[in-house]
Amino acid sequence: MRLIGLMLARNSEWVINASARAALAWCDALVILDHSSTDDTLGIAQRMRDSWGSERVVVLHETSPEWREMDHRQRTLDAARELGATHVANVDDDEILTGNLLGSISDRAAAIAPGEALQLPWISVWDGLDRYRDDDSHWSRSQVHVVFALTPQTRYRAAGDG
Repeated sequence: MRLIGLMLARNSEWVINASARAALAWCDALVILDHSSTDDTLGIAQRMRDSWGSERVVVLHETSPEWREMDHRQRTLDAARELGATHVANVDDDEILTGNLLGSISDRAAAIAPGEALQLPWISVWDGLDRYRDDDSHWSRSQVHVVFALTPQTRYRAAGDG
């Protein structure tokens, strides 16, 4: 298994250093797409690439301020395939996997078959880092797709032929 994290980032200088380093603790590599940031997000990502090496951190840059999410995600997926990905993880630029999962996330990811996804509970930190939502709201009971195993057909946007 080769697990590559995919991260879209915009104006994330306040958190990207922490979230990217946390992702590299459980992903074999990380593809970061900076979406037209006006702060130092791109610079931080590039310095991380320079420090970790281009085989662990790939940095893509989108200069257009137009948000074309599926195109951006497809670019990261294409880059992950170039790195030999068999599995990919959607890693938000402002989220970090909880420490209790670090020891088991690789085994959990390896257990899913091509075309399947691994979902985990989403702990929604709320009103401070030491509190989280625990009520009947959708935020409190959410699940999030964290990892999916690739197939040749896996795409974020439609192929040119539709």
